[in-house]
Parts: sequence; C-alpha cells; structure tokens
Amino acid sequence: AVKLSAIAEAWGIPVITHGAEGPQFSLDNHPVVFRSNVNVHPIGEAIIQFLISKGRTNFLHGIYQNGVWGTLWGESIKNAAKESEGLFTHFKTEKIGPKFEGNSPYNVSSAMNEVKLFSYRTIFLAVKKIELLSNLADLAEELHMNGDDYVYILIIPSDIELDEVVSQAESNPNVAKLINGTALVRVLDSFLYKPKLSTNDPFLEHWKAQNSSLVERINMINPI
Repeated sequence: AVKLSAIAEAWGIPVITHGAEGPQFSLDNHPVVFRSNVNVHPIGEAIIQFLISKGRTNFLHGIYQNGVWGTLWGESIKNAAKESEGLFTHFKTEKIGPKFEGNSPYNVSSAMNEVKLFSYRTIFLAVKKIELLSNLADLAEELHMNGDDYVYILIIPSDIELDEVVSQAESNPNVAKLINGTALVRVLDSFLYKPKLSTNDPFLEHWKAQNSSLVERINMINPI
C-alpha cells in the first residue's frame, strides 16, 4: 500500500484499503489512501485489557518480527502497558530479523532463549511470516516453554488466512500444542468477518451491485 500510495497520488486516484494496518496512512504524506480498518494502537490497548481481565499482569514479554509491522505492534503494546496504571511493571521485547533462522542477527533461537532467561510466562508473538510459527513452537517445546503456566498471544496480519495457522498445527504437533488455548489477534473489518457471519454489509452490497458504469464515472472524476 505504501508503494501504491505514491503511484496513486501521481495519477490523482484515491485508494481505499481494507488490509493496511499501519497508522502512517492517516498522515498527510499519504493524502489519497484511506484505511477502512482500525490501526494497531487500539488493538494494543485491547490486548492489555484482556490480560488484565485474566489476571496476567506484572510480567509481559514479546517477540516481534523486525520491520514496520512488527515494530508497530511492539510499540503499541508497550505504550498500552505503560498506561495500565502500574499493572505491568516488567515489560520486555525481543525482535527477530528477516532471516530468522541459523546464526543470523536477531535470530529466533536467541529471542526465545532470552525469554526463557527472564522467565516471563505471558508472551505475545507478532508473526508476519506464518512459517515462523513452527520455529517458535519447536523452540518453545525444546525449552520447556510450551504448556504449564505459559500463555501466548499470537498476532498475525489480516492477509494471513486462519487456514494457514490450522495447516501449521496439523503438520507440527508442537504448533498444535502451542496454539491450544493461545489468544489469537487479528485486525479485521466487516469485509472479512461479516460474510462469514452471514450478515450483510450495506457498503459491500452496494459495491457489489455496481456495473461497468462505475469505471466510467471514476474516469470522469479522475481522468487518467
């Protein structure tokens, strides 16, 4: 969406995106992009409120994939934890680099060992690449962090289908064990969840009812 924003602005074409989660699209430097879903900051507050409701306070450790998406989640949850009136006195995060396997900088093994060292048992995982889930689950099992009193919160982008998480669990028993009881967080809008609940979205129904004249009307407003 960031790359498309520059092209769309040059052509004078507005862009409506239902999958972009970054708050940068609400700023003036992306004037033609409009997000239809919420950004990550309110969701960070919701995660903290969920943990408070379950009595999982004081200690919170997080692992996120380095980059705009993962960093936003880490910062959002951190800020929400700071605003919780002292309920999260111990908060740490570990970042994982793009090449998260082997001995590469910020690899997944180092991150999980750091979590083990500090012994925090409430852990959020902001996973942008679904294949990382198997690595995390295998290490959690190896380090005896898969079960007992450990509680995981799994955060995945809206473009990852839940079937992909299920497939990981079916092919790897450690993933199945890890996500059994894990809280799953996704940013969804009504385009994604209302059809699955068999309810109608007025905007979506109107959009589907459009015909080829829609293109003609758009070209009249924004000629290319």
